[in-house]
Amino acid sequence: MVRCGLPTLATTRSGGSRAPGASRTTRPPASARCFFITAGPDGALWFTEGGAIGRITVAGSITQYTDAGGAFAITAGPDGALWFTHLGGANIGRITTTGTVTEYPYPNTDPSYGIAAGPDGALWFTTDHINQAGSIGRITTAGIVSTYTDAGIDNPYAITAGPDRAMWFANVDNGPIGSVARIAFAAPTVMRLFALGWGVTCS
Repeated sequence: MVRCGLPTLATTRSGGSRAPGASRTTRPPASARCFFITAGPDGALWFTEGGAIGRITVAGSITQYTDAGGAFAITAGPDGALWFTHLGGANIGRITTTGTVTEYPYPNTDPSYGIAAGPDGALWFTTDHINQAGSIGRITTAGIVSTYTDAGIDNPYAITAGPDRAMWFANVDNGPIGSVARIAFAAPTVMRLFALGWGVTCS
């Protein structure tokens, strides 16, 4: 098990440019927190940590890229890169396995949360804002963004591809009831399927 922020872990940090800069060996800050982790196409694991992005090999060697500020959720894309969301800005990020970061803006100011690769070859993500319904976004590997709103979308958070070639996502909702919903590619249309009370564990 890997724990972020342990002072015994040596970390390689990348420079502040968008492409990977000169590296130096250091220790991660004790206050760093891990958020999401995914398997990368390079045989390593990629994770978000305190707004930065980290890469860890199965042997435990860690590289940290600090020029991906605000990174939250992360997933492997169909193009051999990693894609990530931002809590602090209206951007979807892409980082190659060599550490080059590209940012793609989307047309609202809501922070983005969950992200997942879809069976259509694009990345799907959720956006949300306090007292607003939020939206579901889709970004191609070329950086073309579409966003979708619907009455069935209410503070969406996590998202994943389903076995039915649709995207499934979890609504947090502004009220005491959450829900699981499905967005199909055709229209796209949203169907809210299950209403859940707080404290319910889904498996």
